[in-house]
Amino acid sequence: MDAVRHDRLVAAVSHLPYLLSVGLVATTEEVAAEDELVWELVASGFRDTSRLASSDVTMMLDILVTNRQAVGETLSRFADQLNAIAHLLEASDEEGLRSSMEQVRKRREGIFR
Repeated sequence: MDAVRHDRLVAAVSHLPYLLSVGLVATTEEVAAEDELVWELVASGFRDTSRLASSDVTMMLDILVTNRQAVGETLSRFADQLNAIAHLLEASDEEGLRSSMEQVRKRREGIFR
């Protein structure tokens, strides 16, 4: 596999998950600034989803800076996904949201059978 292809692919399956984990913890930190009780409500879902945020920062920073372009493109795609979900929620489009979530659930199940 050539280097450009590798960088593009690992940006999606390795670097993006790390940044999502970092964003989750940072967002929850903002909520905690308003109400510390949030930390008492965290459970296994938060633990599992935020695990990557505890990765070595120096190593991850080096990876992100080295693969800056592919990571940026992947973050942009992810932002589009979040915006689409936000629009479905704002529109109270329960059926559209369900369809989107079901499609993703099926893909996820197919990956880790």
